[in-house]
Amino acid sequence: MKETKISNFLQNVKVSDWNAVRNELQKHVSRITITNWKNGLYEASSDYWSAINGIAEQFGYDKPYKV
Repeated sequence: MKETKISNFLQNVKVSDWNAVRNELQKHVSRITITNWKNGLYEASSDYWSAINGIAEQFGYDKPYKV
């Protein structure tokens, strides 16, 4: 597994927040994409950075991307 900004963010999401965070992400991408991001297989496209930052902030996490 390689370290990416999105994998770092997703792996640091608390277990108690995971389902809600995943549900918000699934409004933008598929479940398999989220799994690939979490496993560090891909970095999120810049098309999704604003949405990911918004979701991170919504749940009290630092924004993984500078937009």
